[in-house]
Amino acid sequence: MVHVERRQKVAQRKPVPVTVTGQSDFFIRNLGPLVLFNHLLKEMKIREIINTHCPADPRLEVPIGDVIGALVANRLCSPQPLLHVAKVG
Repeated sequence: MVHVERRQKVAQRKPVPVTVTGQSDFFIRNLGPLVLFNHLLKEMKIREIINTHCPADPRLEVPIGDVIGALVANRLCSPQPLLHVAKVG
């Protein structure tokens, strides 16, 4: 049997003319690396894996997976040690 490849016609994008009248037309926002790292941590399911394997403690206000996720995100975004983490709050 011979495999025949069919190529679908893809619509070509047409360029759209843009007129810039001044610098105020652009908004620049620095969202930082946390947007990217939150997505990666969610894809890796770190919080869910830790919460699955660590028993829940009814005395805790925040699940252990969320705490570890926040610490990992902090380490990735600003690799500086957090001092006195237990005293926060």
